[in-house]
Amino acid sequence: MFKTKDFYLVSTLVLFGYKIKEHINDNNKSVFFFEDSDGLRALVQDYFYDKLMVSPHQFQTSIKTVKALMYN
Repeated sequence: MFKTKDFYLVSTLVLFGYKIKEHINDNNKSVFFFEDSDGLRALVQDYFYDKLMVSPHQFQTSIKTVKALMYN
């Protein structure tokens, strides 16, 4: 499993079609879990090296999706 607390990384992974497998609230901090894969690791690397291009509208929708999961 791949886990992260990085909200915008989570939103990016969701945007690219990765499904959140689990979400837990740890001391008022969200922790998200994804199925680990080489593709996911490559996407995470591209995210941190600023190599991704995304639609701002689709990214906004992805952010709303993740926020809904966090607060519902």
